[in-house]
Amino acid sequence: MRGWTRTVCLVATLAAAPRLVVAWELALGAPPTAPECAPDEGLQYWTVMRYADGDVATWPASGSIYSAYPPAPYLWHAAALALGRRLPDACATERFPSSWPRLRHYATARLGGVLLGCLTVIFAILAAEAWSGSRRLAIASGVAVALYPQLVFVNGYVNADSFTIAAVAALAAALARWAAAGEGGAGLAWVGAAAGAVALGKPTGAAALPPTALWLLDAHRRGRLDARALGRAALAAAVVAGPTLALNGLRNGGDGLGLLKYRTLVATEYAAHPATAALPFLRELARSSFGVFGRADLPMPAAFYVGAACFLAVGVAAAGRAARSASTVAGASTPRARAAWWIAAALTLDLALVIWNGWTVDAQPQGRYLLPTLVPLWAAVTCALGGVSGRPVLLAGWLVFLATATTAALVLIHTHPCL
Repeated sequence: MRGWTRTVCLVATLAAAPRLVVAWELALGAPPTAPECAPDEGLQYWTVMRYADGDVATWPASGSIYSAYPPAPYLWHAAALALGRRLPDACATERFPSSWPRLRHYATARLGGVLLGCLTVIFAILAAEAWSGSRRLAIASGVAVALYPQLVFVNGYVNADSFTIAAVAALAAALARWAAAGEGGAGLAWVGAAAGAVALGKPTGAAALPPTALWLLDAHRRGRLDARALGRAALAAAVVAGPTLALNGLRNGGDGLGLLKYRTLVATEYAAHPATAALPFLRELARSSFGVFGRADLPMPAAFYVGAACFLAVGVAAAGRAARSASTVAGASTPRARAAWWIAAALTLDLALVIWNGWTVDAQPQGRYLLPTLVPLWAAVTCALGGVSGRPVLLAGWLVFLATATTAALVLIHTHPCL
């Protein structure tokens, strides 16, 4: 067990390295005209900066709509920034230091995202171990998530996505271990707690909640869970999410999620541009789900997108065959097949939400919105590639491809500063 724990921690530590590079690389200038080199980081950093000051004002008084949302995703960044401010001589952590005093050591705020990225990798390993029953495949899955180019980028700057991705990864791990334990009461409280954390993140993560509820209700229908166990799971979710949502509702006039304030912003101050053409929107969404950097305007060479699509197609097909095979042998649906259904349903709902938002509110084909549900898929695909009989070279090729892609991404970011 000690060796396994050390290996998991080593993979998580290695995951920090490329994320720290991104946190150091990206410039963040002073408002109103200076650049930001990642989508929406300026206003999100503004919210984090005010939280680090102890200022919990909400929008519009705060000046940033992000302060209207539940603060949980930003508190990680705010805590890192507050710590960095106490170490002024040890935190010259930006490639492009700012001359504005309020922005000094902005890269320390990004350390919250780096930590969340490491936690995401750990949760992916735990989920993959429960899915596959193989620690070798679980570690390979953790390495694959650690080297996911778009996730490396997202974990390297201030945003609410890193928390949301980590929360859904925690939910996937909790569900996988609960299912492996027999889909009974054991481990169900962790499922509820993780679901509560998901509720505190961005709406893109909420796409994982309906499939989770359906899985639990199906377990109840099959006699695996009683109503009391379901009640304990709901209580765990309420304990995790309830206080934060209630406090956020108090400062937002009852709007616990902040979505009504966002609707007001769109109606009064934000010039929305809904999508009008499906193919360009979907093409850019697909590319940026693997790796588009800068202000969503710095793509990778096309060969990387083609390679990723080919590996994913083979992995998804292998995972589908494995799930069907397990169901056929057992004569009924198995926990592994239900896990595959959960991933597919969550990703479908997430994709539908992003497309709906693009056509009704604003055309933002940003793949980071899909990452909460793509990370579990990434881990499952890696397990499937490693499980293809007689083809260990396929898994090795997949990991080498991802390492090459992440290296290329870091070089691209370094050579194209957005100043």
